Amino acid sequence: MIPYLLAGLSVLIAGGVHWKLPNSFWKASISSTLAIVVLSLLFIFVFQSNYLGLDDESSQQGNIGEAVLFVSSLVSFFGLLVSLLVGYFLKAIKPPNVN
Repeated sequence: MIPYLLAGLSVLIAGGVHWKLPNSFWKASISSTLAIVVLSLLFIFVFQSNYLGLDDESSQQGNIGEAVLFVSSLVSFFGLLVSLLVGYFLKAIKPPNVN
């Protein structure tokens, strides 16, 4: 359930940031990516404590630093991909500002 919630929130965050900053595409993409990464890490490590298999009762003891770096890199790629795709989609459907 958490991945679906995060995917939906990621699209909403990217859409909202790109809608508010229509003229600065890369600034909107980077800021929405950062928001997605922070929100995803918060959800994964707070609400799903055993999401990475770092339980004390398991036979393998995981390294939390490696797990955070691995998850951060995957979430950063996902966040950037979502931000770029939502940004290009909104750029295509939103009419240009006519003065």
